[in-house]
Amino acid sequence: MRRVGGVASDTTAEAARVQREVWARLGPDRRVELAAELSEDVRRLTLEGLADRHPDDSPQELVRRLIQLWHGVDLDAIDHDLAEA
Repeated sequence: MRRVGGVASDTTAEAARVQREVWARLGPDRRVELAAELSEDVRRLTLEGLADRHPDDSPQELVRRLIQLWHGVDLDAIDHDLAEA
């Protein structure tokens, strides 16, 4: 999504103002809690998408795919290197 002046391009200036006010009233503890919830939602949705694309994978394999996708870590290469050590 394109951003203009720190605001999503599909958000009106008034909606952005209201959102900023709501966030300010929440306080830091609630903002951290909401950020954690959103992060968990993204993780869950990503795993669901991976499961749709790889229906034969085990839950462990799906988590490995998630780690590779998010962090760019080739876990298969690490496993291979460890096996050779």
